[in-house]
Amino acid sequence: MKFLIPIALLCGGSLAYGSTSISIADFGGKPDGSDTIPALKKALAACKAQKATQLVFPQGTYNFFPDFADERYCFISNNDEGLKRIAFNLIGFENLEIDGGGSLFMFHGKMNPVIVRDSEDVSLKNFAFDFKRSFHSEATIVGDPEEGLDIKINAEVFPYKVRQGVLIFTDGDKSKERKTTTKSKKLIFPYGGSLEFDPVKKEPAYLAKDLWVGPAAVVKRMKGGVLRLLDPKLTGKPGNRIIFGPSHREHPGIVIDRSKDTLIDGVTVHHAGGMALIAQLSHNVKIHKMKTGAREGSGRLLSATADATHFVNCTGKIEIGHCNFEVQKDDPSNLHGLYARIMKREGDHTFLIAMIHPQQYGIDFVDVGDELEFVNSKSLVTYGTGAVAKVERLNKQYTRVTMTEALPKEFAVGDAIAEIREYPEIHIHHCRMHGNRARGLLLNCRGKTIIEDNHFHVPGTAILFESDARFWYEQGGVRDCTIRRNVFENGNFGPLQWGTGVIEVRAGIDDEFKATSRYNKNITIEDNTFILFDRTAIVRTFSVEGLTIRNNKVKYSQAYPRRGLNDELFDIQFSDKVIIENNEIPELPDFLK
Repeated sequence: MKFLIPIALLCGGSLAYGSTSISIADFGGKPDGSDTIPALKKALAACKAQKATQLVFPQGTYNFFPDFADERYCFISNNDEGLKRIAFNLIGFENLEIDGGGSLFMFHGKMNPVIVRDSEDVSLKNFAFDFKRSFHSEATIVGDPEEGLDIKINAEVFPYKVRQGVLIFTDGDKSKERKTTTKSKKLIFPYGGSLEFDPVKKEPAYLAKDLWVGPAAVVKRMKGGVLRLLDPKLTGKPGNRIIFGPSHREHPGIVIDRSKDTLIDGVTVHHAGGMALIAQLSHNVKIHKMKTGAREGSGRLLSATADATHFVNCTGKIEIGHCNFEVQKDDPSNLHGLYARIMKREGDHTFLIAMIHPQQYGIDFVDVGDELEFVNSKSLVTYGTGAVAKVERLNKQYTRVTMTEALPKEFAVGDAIAEIREYPEIHIHHCRMHGNRARGLLLNCRGKTIIEDNHFHVPGTAILFESDARFWYEQGGVRDCTIRRNVFENGNFGPLQWGTGVIEVRAGIDDEFKATSRYNKNITIEDNTFILFDRTAIVRTFSVEGLTIRNNKVKYSQAYPRRGLNDELFDIQFSDKVIIENNEIPELPDFLK
């Protein structure tokens, strides 16, 4: 006779077999400073074995350490590949809700908080997460001498050392110092670029641009705990913060990979060592009431060290609603497909492709039966399509592809291919985007896209239509995009490289093809309010077919000093079927004349 033993008892818990809800407390998970990883692994195993539909955390602060976490080599688009220690390793789950009950999840060291892969109907709800030691570092500017920049660092929040005249950020663990060198990666939090932020406004400082200080800044100790960064190109306003961005994107917060029907509801990302959330090759993602922002009392200003959200080659419906994205070190969202470069022709049907950008390696998106488009890399014009008969993966970068029919006659090495798929429907609404580096939304999906009732206050372009087939290799080209009832408040206060218009097209089309390429189509911009402090273009586009700008209001403010621009409100070039009507545009005020 065989006896059935409840899996919870085998794992040290007390639940009855077949329960639909499991508590982390039943497996020893406690908000008492101890490592929650062992309990979490047991609880997730029980969820899968019992087909439980909910894992709950009684409210509290739970700590997660990398020592006993699962380990997996991951390719994560637009972030860095590598061997990751993972806390919530959600692979192969169905119909599971993780409810944090308003808890704070505190992560320690180099680890990835959440990876959802090959799963269906997974929900993450009602929790915030942070890292004990952030992957970036910050300092307060106290002086701006000609030879560099004087700063003070709160060593309790951002531990550091000066070794042989070089500034090195550490984790503050003094027990490991004798074992380390200036090149050690066990203790050091490496940095690359820096950016000045206004801590009062919680945004990049006016006209501040990225400055690349390198992996180790040369410093001189001054009186009173002041450090002088010996680099004349560094400059800043005393009282502002300089943020040292990490030289990697190794530890994004939430990764959704090859999954279906994922819900993120009421989740706050106080920090992540990469993007706060990245979804790739997934179907139906809903994000509701998600926030990014530094935790009160953390002593930090910056939240995530890259985008708030990012979507790559997704399908179905992507909805982002009632979210608040602020003070992360890149855009609130970027939604796009992928291009791969044609490297070699190997017959009438077969060719070799490569992923070019290193942060796209290993993202396999070409499968047997897929339909591909062949794209001129200079014009972004699609000149042929076809079905895939055979795929041979050579390694993380190169793939051999055989088509069912002969290659197009225009086929050329250096051009690109992309998957023709069920492009996602995009709905972004009632969100606030404030104080982050760079831009707002990068809209590069061909499904129906609606952007409505949002508030933008970003230093660059608020809405950008980008894409290219020679650098980022991000597939775009909208086909039906409506932008309505949004407020664009005093944007474009950053450097010109982040954009010179509020809504802008900057697709990677060579000048010689702009007159003929019509990469973006059917864009409607209506019933929005644009608040400007300079003579900035509210719409700057080229190579668009079908552009309607109507019933918008323009207002002027003196929120920032003038940048000195003298642009027209509408800068429309090489475009067809353009309608501009019924926009409320006041007389230019004296301070802008």
